[in-house]
Amino acid sequence: MTNTLLNYILFFIGALIVLVSFLFLKKYKGSFFSDPMAALKEEEKKLIDCIEIAEDIIKELNAVSDHIIQNIDAKAAEICQILEEADKIRKNQTDFFLENISEPLGHIAAVKCEVTEGRGGRLGIEKGDRENEEEMADAMEVNKIFSLHDQGYTSSQIAKQLNKGIGEVQLILNLRKR
Repeated sequence: MTNTLLNYILFFIGALIVLVSFLFLKKYKGSFFSDPMAALKEEEKKLIDCIEIAEDIIKELNAVSDHIIQNIDAKAAEICQILEEADKIRKNQTDFFLENISEPLGHIAAVKCEVTEGRGGRLGIEKGDRENEEEMADAMEVNKIFSLHDQGYTSSQIAKQLNKGIGEVQLILNLRKR
């Protein structure tokens, strides 16, 4: 009887070992006993998925950058148009100024101003020499004095507005009368 009992116990232990082994193999089948090529194929599939995601991201970034470039081009065209309009206004004002000061101040040489395109497509202004610029500034002050006087301002009001001495303003106005 002890033999039979021992046989049953050994049989039960053996069946238990087989059952545990079966469960163990079922649970860890892919990691312990898998084919190395299958693991490589799985990694290759993961890499291909990552590459596809990266390509989608690149396409989205290209679309965004194209949109930004279009906006920049539109703004640049708008700025060029504004600069052209400003140049026209400046030219009209310069012409007007030169026409109005040429009669009372004929002895002052006019400064030639031209808008030119410099390096990198930037706009620049070529001016006459330094003396002509100073004479032009003086001429502008004199023209302001004449303009304010023509509008009915008194010598003291003009002097106060332009930060000049009353005597200086009166002298300029008297020179105009001669």
